[in-house]
Amino acid sequence: MSVANFIKGTATQAGRYKNKHGLVRIPPTTTSNMGRGFGLKDPVTGRMATVGQRRDLVESGTKRIAGGAATTGTVISVLTDNGVKKVRIAGEQPTPEEIELMRNEFSDMGGTQTMPMPPALPQEAQENIQAEQERASIPTISANPQTPQEREQAKQQARQRATAMDDPGMGTVATKLVRPRFSGEKPSQGEVAVGKGMGRAIGSLAGVAAAAAGNDKAAKKIDQNIANIPYEEGVPLLAEGVMQFVTLANPATQVMKAKGAGAMAQTVTASGVSGGLGFSGQQERLSDLVQEFPAIANPVTDFLASDVDDSFAVGRLKNALEFAGLDAALMLPFVKTLRQTRGQAKNAKPNGEVELAQEIDKAVPKQKPNAVVRPPTKDGVIQGSSAGQIQLPDKVVEAVGKVFEVPLKSINAVAQKSGVLSDKAIRPISSRIEELSPRMVNKMYEFELDQNMLAGSYLNKAVPFMESFRKMKRADRKLLTKHALNSDTSEVYDVIRRYNTKLPGMKRQFDDLRQTFDDLHKLATDNGIDVPYRKDYLPRIMKDYDGYRKHIGVDAKSEIDKAINQAYLDKNKVPQGGALPTNPKPLTQFEEREAIRKYLEGTKYTGDGTPGFMKNRVIDKIEDDILPFYGGLEENIQNYINNVTYRVAKNKFTGKVKGVEGYTELLSKLKQRGKISGDDAIKINELFDARLSGGEKSIGQGAQFYRDAMYLASIGNPISTITQASEFMLNAYRNGTLNTLTTAPKTAARTGITIKDLGLDDIAKEFSDPLSQSQRGKFGVAKEALNKTLRYTLGKVQFKRMDELMKESNLNGAFLKARKKVANVRSKEYQDFAKEMSEYYGPETKKFLDALKRGDANDPNVKTYLFSQLAKTQPISLSEYSEFYLRNPSFRPAYFLKSFALKQLETTRRDITRKLASGNANEIRDGFRQGIRLSVLFGGGMTANNLFKDYLLDRDDKPGMTGDQVPKMENVAGAAADAILTLFGLSRYTARRLADDPYYGAIDIFMPPKVTELVEVGIEAPLKGDFERAGRIIEKNIPFGGKIYSQHFGAGADYKRKKRIKEYKAKKRAIENIGKMPSIPNIPELELE
Repeated sequence: MSVANFIKGTATQAGRYKNKHGLVRIPPTTTSNMGRGFGLKDPVTGRMATVGQRRDLVESGTKRIAGGAATTGTVISVLTDNGVKKVRIAGEQPTPEEIELMRNEFSDMGGTQTMPMPPALPQEAQENIQAEQERASIPTISANPQTPQEREQAKQQARQRATAMDDPGMGTVATKLVRPRFSGEKPSQGEVAVGKGMGRAIGSLAGVAAAAAGNDKAAKKIDQNIANIPYEEGVPLLAEGVMQFVTLANPATQVMKAKGAGAMAQTVTASGVSGGLGFSGQQERLSDLVQEFPAIANPVTDFLASDVDDSFAVGRLKNALEFAGLDAALMLPFVKTLRQTRGQAKNAKPNGEVELAQEIDKAVPKQKPNAVVRPPTKDGVIQGSSAGQIQLPDKVVEAVGKVFEVPLKSINAVAQKSGVLSDKAIRPISSRIEELSPRMVNKMYEFELDQNMLAGSYLNKAVPFMESFRKMKRADRKLLTKHALNSDTSEVYDVIRRYNTKLPGMKRQFDDLRQTFDDLHKLATDNGIDVPYRKDYLPRIMKDYDGYRKHIGVDAKSEIDKAINQAYLDKNKVPQGGALPTNPKPLTQFEEREAIRKYLEGTKYTGDGTPGFMKNRVIDKIEDDILPFYGGLEENIQNYINNVTYRVAKNKFTGKVKGVEGYTELLSKLKQRGKISGDDAIKINELFDARLSGGEKSIGQGAQFYRDAMYLASIGNPISTITQASEFMLNAYRNGTLNTLTTAPKTAARTGITIKDLGLDDIAKEFSDPLSQSQRGKFGVAKEALNKTLRYTLGKVQFKRMDELMKESNLNGAFLKARKKVANVRSKEYQDFAKEMSEYYGPETKKFLDALKRGDANDPNVKTYLFSQLAKTQPISLSEYSEFYLRNPSFRPAYFLKSFALKQLETTRRDITRKLASGNANEIRDGFRQGIRLSVLFGGGMTANNLFKDYLLDRDDKPGMTGDQVPKMENVAGAAADAILTLFGLSRYTARRLADDPYYGAIDIFMPPKVTELVEVGIEAPLKGDFERAGRIIEKNIPFGGKIYSQHFGAGADYKRKKRIKEYKAKKRAIENIGKMPSIPNIPELELE
């Protein structure tokens, strides 16, 4: 360091505090560099200081240093908080703040962070400086040269800067990478990383230019300097490396593309250009890492490893070879195999592309995440990883996975043994079947979709008449119902004619309804259901069997019992006079009711033990005394359509329709071909049996009434509608954020795929009884009224509409995502998708892919695909419930309001936890990736949703809704924690319940919803006299606005007010007690003489 420069810099530092030009130092300019004329800026012009300005500054500073001892000023005494202090007025000495600033600026010179020793000064100068330092111990108060307006403006600028630094942008997450900068502030980490990356690439080009000019020494020096520059850490490291690569790779790609080069040539050339021109030949590269592992070290990587003795040209050549060679190692075998199999695929009709994907999968080397070039295998094919991909070695990933594998498997083992948390109790049967055979789960989805589509199609034809029927007078509806159940069509027309003016289209609608039943008859006979044709047939289904049995007497009852017994024998295939098998199958409720219906309809089971068809009904004419035992006309129409379409779909699924492959036949084929094992086939058959037999069991009227009441109290309000909106982010996770946003306008306008296109119009399958059982007696009437109230409420609070929107958003997003995958038949994405779908669709795969490509959403295979995608997150069919749920109707109330939570738990387990515990490196990687995506997208969406609901329900720290309630960090953390628990099947209500009262929280998890609240209101409140809490519980469960009213005006608001007052008083007492001497009791007083 030059002593002269340091002395000059010291003078410059001293002079700039009192200079007329107002020059400012540019951090982090050192004192020595300032002496050389660098680092000073004119704040007025914004330019560097001129020679004349720097000279004035040096002269001023020299005078201050040399003549400081002669400077005098008025010293006064000032009373401060620390006593009387002396200060100097209008002195020329640096203030303590100036001195501290100078010390800080000296400290940026590096090394030991110690101010360098100045050159020796004459004795007189040293004495002057010592005297100056003694005098400087008295601080000086100087007049502020700024005007009042300038001072106010400076204060405002300081406040703005402080605010901007604390809150760098509305609606953003503040990080150092993205926050805005101001004049004088250092660049952000993101800017530094991007700038360094681009600078490295451009600097590397300078080395190439030096080498081209013949100056190899300078070129290698540039390479060494670039290699010695440290990379940033963390996320900026990635940004720096990417920017360094793309700075030259992108132009190279565009040049090759303009020349018509193929994808392989573009990739390899761009990588080689970027590696050879944009990266230092002296820095360590991938081959250096490989050489550290003897097991995988090889001559290729030994040559490519960096070496300090390499010339500039050799170092850059190694870079180019490694970057380009690794990409070629993957691309060349792929292209070679593609050309060999393309001709074969053309002859493979109708699944050419599928077979192409399978051939490629077998022949092309799997991408190894170790990111190294491996030596030739016995096939002579080099395997490797793309130069642009950064992955940890498999062994490292698997080692990291062990951290999760052991506890996750242990937790799963405990859950399976517990029973209540086992797969049998909580895992959807669809997920279990898919794990055993994707082809069989697709067969099941075809069955679910088929019955929905059939029922929806025929019900839609009957809707116009039923809507007109509801507009008739009550007496006329009863009369028309009686005539219709007796198939007296002439009398029916007489009643309808009364409404020719008011309902002019009703006669045509009735004719269409009759045609619908004729079509149903044909559908049934075509699909293996023997139903004799009856002219002018209109269905009638009895709803009160017990009441009818009492009404008709013992003899008739015994005939019905005989019919039921005959159906039981038929189900177990017992010949007349034969014995039952060892383990006979009992009739389901559906089968028992069908036996009674058929007996009463005169179609089968006459009661004499001889199956056959009767030409006349047992009850030919329904009189007024029997009419109450039958359902209403609308109910009979819906029940009949549902029953017939269900039986048709079931016959197709079980192989009872000629020319249609049943599930047992398909299962046998897959077993013969070795696609599934014998044990797996047995498990699949058991699960299908659970779906069919268990699905035909219904819950009792009491359970149905309780279900509807709990749904009405829990989700019949606008707050639940807002909660439902969070599923949009779950759709973004499933189908991609861009796809979900792109299809949002179409979904909102209902111009895309709707749930009716898949025969879905219920919020959850829980709402629909698959048996279409009519309600019985007065209690049944009350239950029916409650169900209508529930549906009306969910419609008014827009819950049903929101549910439909979220489902349709899922369908449209999934459709767009799939169409993008099949857009380019020759792409790897298409081949991967085709191979995956071939596991589900088998010989139908080509038809499915072609339908997707042309955008045919009405294709049966496409509909099955969309149905399956929606079923992965929504309980839209009974196949999305557990085996225990299906086989045990009496326990189904425990699953009320938990169906979506269990589906969410299955999503987390399927996409994340099972993969993390798999022990497979690729699965572990995907598990981490999906975990991050699910947490950020759905978890983040739920967090924002929770905070918004807190605001609406006045759960913030401030009372009311004034608009300035910015959530505190603890509020955000709580909302985020609740959102993460949602990923594991725990609702926010359950999580809070567990935190407040673990005993009641556990009961809420395993028992029907609201049981603990019923106990608190009906039992605890009277016993404890805590009617205030009982009032809060009742008030918040009132449908529509009960929850909002309670939190703002009712018992909930009063409770929060008292709680806030209590908390305020506690804080106030804590503040008042600070600094008080604690009292020490039992200390005797001392008498001093």
